[in-house]
Amino acid sequence: MVASDIKNSDDLIRAFGQLSLDEQASALTALRIRMSAAAPSAIAPAPAPAFSVRPKIPLPEPFTGVRKAGVVEEFILSMNEYIDYYQLDDDVAVRNITMNLRGTAKSWWRLYAQRYPGEAANMTPEIL
Repeated sequence: MVASDIKNSDDLIRAFGQLSLDEQASALTALRIRMSAAAPSAIAPAPAPAFSVRPKIPLPEPFTGVRKAGVVEEFILSMNEYIDYYQLDDDVAVRNITMNLRGTAKSWWRLYAQRYPGEAANMTPEIL
């Protein structure tokens, strides 16, 4: 088989090893020209990637320090779901929780971290 006999990619694969380097280059160029001139419907679309992407979930609503059982429970449950979903380590989880505090809750955390720096540094999501 010579380069001029190659009409499609199957022919190219079968004959490629038998061709000289110049003939291989010529055959590849000819095949590219033929494929680019082909009707778009004749070219099969590329297959979809074989990986799946997990959807991103937003951080829960910030906790402002409101002393209502439902609001506190909702914040705790939402943060636990977020931490579990992203499989966060304890130190990263604590940072995410404390970054999601606002108002009096944020003031409480700052005061606590200043008064008890050792405890604040060793805090886990369960304790917080």
